[in-house]
Amino acid sequence: MYMVSVSLLVIYLSHLIYKFYTFNEIIVDLSDKNFDFKTRYKREDLPPHYPNGWFSVLESRDLGVNQIKPISAFGVDLVVYRELAGKVHVVDAYCPHLGANLGIGGRVVGDSVRCPFHGWTFNGAVRIKVWECVEENGFIFVWHHSDHQKPDWFPIPIPDIRDSRLVYRGRAEHHVNCHFQEIPENGADVQHLNELHEGPEFLGTVVNRSMFYDFVVKYLRYDWTATWESCPAPDPHMAHLDLRSVYSLLGFPLMPITLDVLQIGPAIVHLKINCKLLGDINGYIIQTITPLAPLRNRIVHHFYTEPTFKAFIFSKFMIYGEARMVERDVVIWNHKKFLKQPYFAKHETPLVRFRRWFTQFYTEKCPKVEDW
Repeated sequence: MYMVSVSLLVIYLSHLIYKFYTFNEIIVDLSDKNFDFKTRYKREDLPPHYPNGWFSVLESRDLGVNQIKPISAFGVDLVVYRELAGKVHVVDAYCPHLGANLGIGGRVVGDSVRCPFHGWTFNGAVRIKVWECVEENGFIFVWHHSDHQKPDWFPIPIPDIRDSRLVYRGRAEHHVNCHFQEIPENGADVQHLNELHEGPEFLGTVVNRSMFYDFVVKYLRYDWTATWESCPAPDPHMAHLDLRSVYSLLGFPLMPITLDVLQIGPAIVHLKINCKLLGDINGYIIQTITPLAPLRNRIVHHFYTEPTFKAFIFSKFMIYGEARMVERDVVIWNHKKFLKQPYFAKHETPLVRFRRWFTQFYTEKCPKVEDW
């Protein structure tokens, strides 16, 4: 009996070690599939729901050579395909001949896509819209502009990722019911950090805040400081956030973390991370936001660290911790209302500056509430 118990314990511990070693993904969908924006908003309450800029429509790892996939983004159905040479193309989903969806049964032929219905092939030279796209940092981005303007800025490559000095550790994905602007605006909302994100990740979200939660944060907590600024010319489409956090026990700092955050357009964020834990641990978090439909968005995070064992262990906690912290925001976003004219406090000038900065991504022809 003793040997059986020991064997079961060894098997259980081996399973836990295996799960910890292989854990690299969290997917959370807290959105309401039956959400009706009309019950929360009047027609005049919202800015346009799709800003102009580069948006991630697919992750590079999900598209193989000679593979084609149907996707939806910013209210449009598209197909993404990769030719034999590796180049990615994005075109309208529906065949201009008789409307078949090219992503359902279509095939890649050379640099073109062949319709499954009548065998017509398209690469943009004949009566089908080609969307400008780039592949960078593990994502496929598409340029969306309601006024059909050409891009005057592009996603930025991260040299440490491109040259494999940092290795991919995993991803997190969240789905959210809120206006698109709520999500990037969160970075400039410095004041919410020490209210919503003071408690350790294992305490859950704000909706289950309890006496135990309040007891724990007296002794074990995060303390945050942040500074948000828009970038001057020639990069007015970018903004910078200097974010610092200290994880402390009984007031003693255990793990200072510095995040050098670069917001690139409305939907791309690079977070360069440095953690002081038995020396330095360096890495990157890449965040992309994709508007799928009005008030329905997908947030994806990719995690990279140095190729060391210490950084590997840290990455597991980084993936889990970041995902749980984002969930706290998601719970708020899913149930809050975007206010075009909120009552800002005097110390909330970063939010005022952010809203002024973000208006550059809206133009007259951006789809508005009355277009829903």
